[in-house]
Amino acid sequence: MADLHVTVRFNDFIVEDRVLAVSDVLRIGEADDSVVHFPGASVAVCRVGETLDIRGRRLAEGERTGFSLGQVHVELEHLVPLEVRRTNPPAIDARFLLVAMAVTTAGMWFDALHSVVDAPPPGPVASWVDDAREVVPFLDVAAEDMARRAAVQPNYEVAYLPQVVIRGEGREATNDDAVTGYGYYPWYRVEVPSTLQAELARLRLGDDPADWSQHALIARGAYDNDNWRDALVHYQELLDQEPSDVRWLYGVAQSQKRLGLHRMELETYARLLEVDDQHVHALGNGAVAFAKMGDYETAELWLDRMRTSEQSDDPYLDVYEGMVAAVVGLEGDAIEHLEAACSRREAMTDSQRVELRRDLAMDPALSQLRTNRALRSMLWRHYGAASPRKRR
Repeated sequence: MADLHVTVRFNDFIVEDRVLAVSDVLRIGEADDSVVHFPGASVAVCRVGETLDIRGRRLAEGERTGFSLGQVHVELEHLVPLEVRRTNPPAIDARFLLVAMAVTTAGMWFDALHSVVDAPPPGPVASWVDDAREVVPFLDVAAEDMARRAAVQPNYEVAYLPQVVIRGEGREATNDDAVTGYGYYPWYRVEVPSTLQAELARLRLGDDPADWSQHALIARGAYDNDNWRDALVHYQELLDQEPSDVRWLYGVAQSQKRLGLHRMELETYARLLEVDDQHVHALGNGAVAFAKMGDYETAELWLDRMRTSEQSDDPYLDVYEGMVAAVVGLEGDAIEHLEAACSRREAMTDSQRVELRRDLAMDPALSQLRTNRALRSMLWRHYGAASPRKRR
C-alpha cells in the first residue's frame, strides 16, 4: 500500500486536498471513475513495487510532481509512511542486580572512608588516621589531585543539545503561508503557465531518450511545478551536452538557488559570466546568494556590476536590490525596490512576471517581509483584489 497526497487548486482556492491509498491502480481527473475530479486531463496512478508511476514518471517515497492545466494546478506527493517503533526493555538479570548492589555498597563504604580520612573527627579517630597515612600511602590524596577530579564533570547542558544538520548553505524555497497567515503561494501559482507540454515530453522521451528538446521542456516544466531537484537533473543533462550554453547554465543555477545550494549556485554563475559577462540576472542573483551567505560586501560589489552593465535598464533588477536589502534588514529599502519592480511588471517578460511572484511568495530572503503588513499593502496597491488573501 502506498499513500499519495493530492492537492488541486483552482485560481486562488484549494478545491481538493486528500491523501489516497494506492494498492493497485486508481485514476484522478475528469474520468467518471476518478477518485479526485478536476477538468482537463485523466491521469492513472499505478503502484509499481515501492514506487508510484504517474504519467511515465516513477515517484519514490518523499518525491513529488505536479502539472498545470490552465487555472487548475495539481500537486502530487508520494508520502513517506509514518513508522512507529516499539522496543521492549530487556529483562533484568538477577546476577547483574546482585553485582550492582555489591558495587554500590562498596562505593558507599569507600566514600565514607575517604570522608573520614579527609576530615577526621577530633579524638582517637584523628590519631588513627594519622597512623594509617604512614602505613597506607594512597590515603594521602593531594589537594590538587582532588581539585582536578572535581573539575572533570560532564556538561549536561551541552551533551543534550539537539543536533542540527544543515543541508547546503541556505534554506530551500518553500510555501510558508501557514506562518504568514496569507495565501502568497496560491497567488503565485495562479500565474504559472500550463505544464502539459512537459508531461507530454516525458512520454515522448521514452521513445527517444536522446531528444534534448524534450529534456528542455521537462526541465522547464519541473521548475514551474516547484520540483527543483528534477529540474536540476534535466538542466544538468542539457549542460553536459552543451557546456557553454547560457540557457542551461542559468537553469542549473536557478534550480540550485531554489534548493538553497548557494555555493554551487555561485560557481555556476561564475561559469556563466565567463560566457556572458553582462548577464544581469546572473549578477543580481549572485548578489542575493552572497547576501544570504552573510558576505554583504561582495553582494554590494555584484550589485554595482549589475547597475553598470549594458542591461541596467532591465525592470527585474529592482527585485535583486530589494532581496539583498531584505536580507541585510533594511525592510523599508526592500519594500521601495520591490514596489518599483511591481510598478514596471508590464515591461517584464511573461516568465519574469511569474518569477517575480515566485520570489515574493517563496524565496527565504523575503520570509520576514511576508509577515509584514507593508508588503501586503504594497501588493494591494499594484494588484488590487488579486493580491494575496488572508488564509481561511
